[in-house]
Amino acid sequence: MGLQAYAGHLSHVEDLETRTAEARSAADLIQQALAAVKEAGLRAAVVSGGSTGTIFIDPGLDALDEMQCGSYGFMDVEYDIVDLDGRSSTPFEPALFVRTSVISKKCSRYRDC
Repeated sequence: MGLQAYAGHLSHVEDLETRTAEARSAADLIQQALAAVKEAGLRAAVVSGGSTGTIFIDPGLDALDEMQCGSYGFMDVEYDIVDLDGRSSTPFEPALFVRTSVISKKCSRYRDC
């Protein structure tokens, strides 16, 4: 039905300017792929891609019909160092935390407890 164009390698690029330039390059590749698909006589009704890391970049590049931003649902804390919006803000907060602790230690015949 279309093209899937997820540029996941851009998701955690910290610097907004670098991530934007790389997203533009990815958008150019998407447009080239779409042109090749059409030239081959095929139809691509939907171009789907993007990521949480490019959520504020991709809509302005006019290469995607559908965004695949999904990390924001739980918001990977690694995005705290990624400047998503050019203001170094964190527009999405982590939605899940996991806390663990060791409550026992199994002894073995090879190791003293």
